[in-house]
Amino acid sequence: TSFTSETDIDVVIHDDGPGVGTLAFDVSGEVTHDETDGEQTDGNKDDIDPATIPGEFSGLGTAIGAAASTVTIGASLTGAADYGTDGAGTTAITGVSLTDASGNDHNGTDSGLEVTGGGTIYLYTLANGVVIGTEGNTGLDASGNPIDDVAFALYLDASGNLTFVQYDAIDHGDGAGAEDGTPGADETADLDGLIYVTADVTVTDGDGDTTSTSFTSETDIDVVIHDDGPTAVGGDSTRVDGLAVLPVSTGGDLYYGAGADEL
Repeated sequence: TSFTSETDIDVVIHDDGPGVGTLAFDVSGEVTHDETDGEQTDGNKDDIDPATIPGEFSGLGTAIGAAASTVTIGASLTGAADYGTDGAGTTAITGVSLTDASGNDHNGTDSGLEVTGGGTIYLYTLANGVVIGTEGNTGLDASGNPIDDVAFALYLDASGNLTFVQYDAIDHGDGAGAEDGTPGADETADLDGLIYVTADVTVTDGDGDTTSTSFTSETDIDVVIHDDGPTAVGGDSTRVDGLAVLPVSTGGDLYYGAGADEL
């Protein structure tokens, strides 16, 4: 005779799911703003009309200048995902943000910069991804808005458009703040080693399983601010620019422009 079991045999096949494999991420980029009046685009300067800045900067203050450039995002992801036995699907960058070197939001990072005639500027990340530099380290209120005045702000959108907006003059001079180069109207201040790009990445295999992770660039984004320096104009239109003193007629009136640093 024969007997058949009343209970079936469980045969179970576990899916393997995708993995990040050898994926890696890095970017290089810069944005350079010149405090000089008007839109300066000589050399590597990236000035734009502040009236054209994105809506993410709304409510932060009255802009005295702005600059914009592009960071290549898509081509910055290299290597290959591990799709497992289900075969290839897709690998996509689903979001980008400006962070510190560890991929974290800024929460009172000392920028190493100062406002002209003021104190140290500290970096904070807002809920919409904008990184702000505030004149003090009081932080954000319960609604996530800055308590101290904003000196500058920086934002990177999903397409790689990088925008810098300045709201107050940066101290470039004589050691009272970060400076580079010789004294004069073209000193530079920067955020060296402070601004990185973190990318959110999702890997999807052939039957729709997903895994997500984030990568932070090994290279920081160069953010450079050029000083403008003062100007003086004689009644006969003879000019004195920055520290380059030219002959000025003793006749007529003498007019001056203090530049972004004010008097």
